[in-house]
Amino acid sequence: MERLLAQATEQGLNLVGSGGLLKQRTRTVLEVRAGTEMTERFGHEHGQTRIAAKMRNDTRT
Repeated sequence: MERLLAQATEQGLNLVGSGGLLKQRTRTVLEVRAGTEMTERFGHEHGQTRIAAKMRNDTRT
């Protein structure tokens, strides 16, 4: 984390604000978590084939 903050400071990035490092990292964390939840919910990652050939109402047949 310290290295990330040091790099941001060296590059002149704001730590807070509309384009700040905190907002960027928060968005990344939320997007990753949402993707993980969707994968868990549907049983496959976006763009991949479902685990079961037939699936209806979250019940694998």
